[in-house]
Amino acid sequence: MNHHHVSVASLLLLSFAVGCGAGDGTEATEGESSRDSLATAPGASGVESGPADDVSSAPLADEAPVGTSLPTADASEAKEAAPEVEEATPEVNTLLPSCFKWDGQNDINKALANHDCVSVAPGTYALSKPIRVPAGKTLIGESNNRTAATFYAAAGFSGTQILTDDLSNGATAFVRRLTFDARVRTNGVGARRMTVSNIEVKNGQCWGVGIAGSGFKLEKSNVHHHGSDPNCNAAPGGGIYVTHTSVGPDRFAPIISNNSIHDNVGPGLDIAGVWDGKLFGNDIRNNTYWAAVSVFGSGWEIYDNRIYHPTSNRAGIPDGQPYWKECRGGPNGTHTAAVMVCERTDEHGSRSNDNFIHDNSMAAYYGVQLIGNDEARPYMVPRSNRVMNNNLTGSVNACVDDFRPGQWSTGKNTWTGCTPIYF
Repeated sequence: MNHHHVSVASLLLLSFAVGCGAGDGTEATEGESSRDSLATAPGASGVESGPADDVSSAPLADEAPVGTSLPTADASEAKEAAPEVEEATPEVNTLLPSCFKWDGQNDINKALANHDCVSVAPGTYALSKPIRVPAGKTLIGESNNRTAATFYAAAGFSGTQILTDDLSNGATAFVRRLTFDARVRTNGVGARRMTVSNIEVKNGQCWGVGIAGSGFKLEKSNVHHHGSDPNCNAAPGGGIYVTHTSVGPDRFAPIISNNSIHDNVGPGLDIAGVWDGKLFGNDIRNNTYWAAVSVFGSGWEIYDNRIYHPTSNRAGIPDGQPYWKECRGGPNGTHTAAVMVCERTDEHGSRSNDNFIHDNSMAAYYGVQLIGNDEARPYMVPRSNRVMNNNLTGSVNACVDDFRPGQWSTGKNTWTGCTPIYF
């Protein structure tokens, strides 16, 4: 659709596809996949777990935001969408006594293979290979504080992500109340058919949470400090990366709710050819590059989020989409956006229509930016989108629309509470 292409056949062999743009800075041609590095499936030999043995590789410090010039004073005070400590619930209180108690006594993958539920005791556990959670099984921290049990990628980690599903597309797996520290040696949590709740994912080499299939929910989690390796094969790495796996768009419909997504080098959320998702109740701020939320897709509902993005990035980081010229620009030129919706082609149905963006509080240079390739075809822009009742205070230009009245006979975008500037 925009910058990704993975065949269905490839997906059977590969655990997760990453990529957003051409690493050499050149424009990718239609049909090419720029930033198209594909991660291999985790090895079948499992994971080595045990006491922390890598004291020289402490987690990266939570430093100052990678972005600069936040639009309002309120925006500079990051508010975590979900607390570290989860209140006791009847569901968890009933579940935990039946779980296998694991504290590093054997390989975590063996424990998951042999038990429907595995609870992890507080501690710090080194991983040499990814964790694979089999379909229908549960991995949960014993403590209600998600930072009490931490898995981290040890020196020499072999694999492209720290945790994944088993690629079976079977029953939903569950992961809860744990911390995953990739230590810039691998990527974060990448999967499909999984419900992930109240976890922390940090220090991914490129992306933090990757979604490459249907049935994925991420809720009440903290996703931060990803993409710091400038040589990673998916630069600029972002917080959450949602990618299609077929020639055209995929209706994976992920649900991403009540998370804190912050201080990532790339966008907080990068949606690449996936339709029908929901993004609500999230706090997305202090990320960089072209947008806090970048949408190449249709049918998304984006609501009740707090989204703050720098009005301009620090030196060396472009303010516009660096890989697709069709997605750069606006009435004041190339600048950042809180939410950017772009359509660069309609090949294979790869459109960016029928998105509903409402009741958010957000700001960047452009608040909501609808932009497309109308230079090639007058209808090849985001159309039939609804933007309603957003608080865009702090944006330089709150609403901008590349689909001017009369440009095409159908598909007018609807704006309520904001009069767009057309360009």
